[in-house]
Amino acid sequence: MPSILILAGGEGVRFWPRSTRSRPKQFLPLAGGDRVMAARTWDRAVALVGEERVFLVTGERHEPLVRQFLPEVPESQVLLEPEGRSTAAAVLLGCARIVSLRGEGEVVAVLPSDHRIADERRFRSLLEVALTWGRSGRMLFFGVPPTRPETGFGYLRIRPLPVRGIFQGVGFVEKPSEEEARDLIRGGEVLWNTGIYVFQVRRLAELAGRIDPRLREGYEGFLRAWRDRDGEERKRVHRSLPAISLEYALLSRLSSFFVLPGDFGWDDLGDWRSLERIRPRDRDGNVSAGRAALLECRDCIVDEGSQRVALFGVRDLVVAACPEGVLVCPRDRVGELRRLVDHLKESGRADWT
Repeated sequence: MPSILILAGGEGVRFWPRSTRSRPKQFLPLAGGDRVMAARTWDRAVALVGEERVFLVTGERHEPLVRQFLPEVPESQVLLEPEGRSTAAAVLLGCARIVSLRGEGEVVAVLPSDHRIADERRFRSLLEVALTWGRSGRMLFFGVPPTRPETGFGYLRIRPLPVRGIFQGVGFVEKPSEEEARDLIRGGEVLWNTGIYVFQVRRLAELAGRIDPRLREGYEGFLRAWRDRDGEERKRVHRSLPAISLEYALLSRLSSFFVLPGDFGWDDLGDWRSLERIRPRDRDGNVSAGRAALLECRDCIVDEGSQRVALFGVRDLVVAACPEGVLVCPRDRVGELRRLVDHLKESGRADWT
């Protein structure tokens, strides 16, 4: 039976002010209901492989949030990072822990904790296919058909293989401009990169050493530290690693790879505009949780929480109000919210973030 590694780091800055360093978006119920995103991902993973084979990587500062919102996760399966260093450090930390328990032949699926998957049955079916391929030493990335020229995703260039349902990946484009994204979609044979991938750890370790010796050294350092139960050494190794995305490092260096395409209702819920895709609109194109008062407004996104929010005579705005702060922003610029968060930090308002 394979293992699943859930990545629950990151700050989710494009959902500010709801998402902050003290409670990032994976610990918010953005997909509806009361279960936070990370808890929904845990449920999905446990249903696939059983609780004892699911591990969750998060930052030390977020451990209280795990205990609050995912109390069912065994303490030994919560793997803590001393600081955020993108996904390379997180995946290598988690894989080393899994190998210390199961061996390098273990197949691992990496799942981001903050994505929405609407068709759980279809996703389970595809993941079972991917895990079968993983056992043969292949690395498989999940791709979904693009529906718009999204600039916040990576794009996988693909071409058919004789094997039904599997494509060969022949290139990767990381977060293109809108014009580039339009050209990619018009050209066809591209998929969005979902950040979900499956591999045998032995194969990942080999690739990591080929791509960047620091990654292989970090993996081996983590493995020794897990086996020696040396928490301080794990922290030292973690801080020595480059702050890079592992999937970007892999995809940008591999001349070819395997891609499993599928439409399973995936959405990374990357910024406030994603609420338009999961919440109903009123007759004027506005999206809200239903409590805001809107008069003569069009195409606005309102997340009012428990606040009393009223909009009058405006259009194409995002308004988010919560105890942590209030955001008013043009709807077509929410993808730039990182700039605002950086500005707050640089202007002495880091406590706002």
